[in-house]
Amino acid sequence: MIAVLMFSMAQAPAVDLDQPMAEVDGWSIYRNSLDKTCHAISLYENGEGVIVFYDAAHKDSKVAFTEKNATSLKDDEERTINVYLQKNTGKIDDGWEDVKFTAHITEQGRPMLFSQSLLPPFLDDFAKSRSLAFFYGTKKIAAYKLGKSADVAKALRKCAMKEAGINPLDPFAN
Repeated sequence: MIAVLMFSMAQAPAVDLDQPMAEVDGWSIYRNSLDKTCHAISLYENGEGVIVFYDAAHKDSKVAFTEKNATSLKDDEERTINVYLQKNTGKIDDGWEDVKFTAHITEQGRPMLFSQSLLPPFLDDFAKSRSLAFFYGTKKIAAYKLGKSADVAKALRKCAMKEAGINPLDPFAN
């Protein structure tokens, strides 16, 4: 639980960390009542984690991840990172290259990187993917298996729509 607290609190101060809205294939879905958004957190055996944020009102996604070896980064330092999604078909989606990330160093000294806002298709692309990788130029920073990403994206979208006051059953919404 300490890892979840450390990982989440940097971006989601109004989250009830003890009560996820849903658990989906190793991902925990949390709501943020302060900004009416939701995020999905996955923690991995290597101690690292990934968060996918979704704001249904603005159809805005962001992604964040930890990287214990990124010790040269300073708080608020920016880096351009390539985000690659491996589709369920095996094809690599390289449509998320050159994404600006901002470093945040937690009180415990753990480096985290938060993306800029991503265009609306990111959550759809995430839903069709089996893995997610981050590269700095040609250097691999991290790669993660996503599990049932379609189910995770569906739960995340539903949570965020409820938080934003959008009817999740509305066929014209999100």
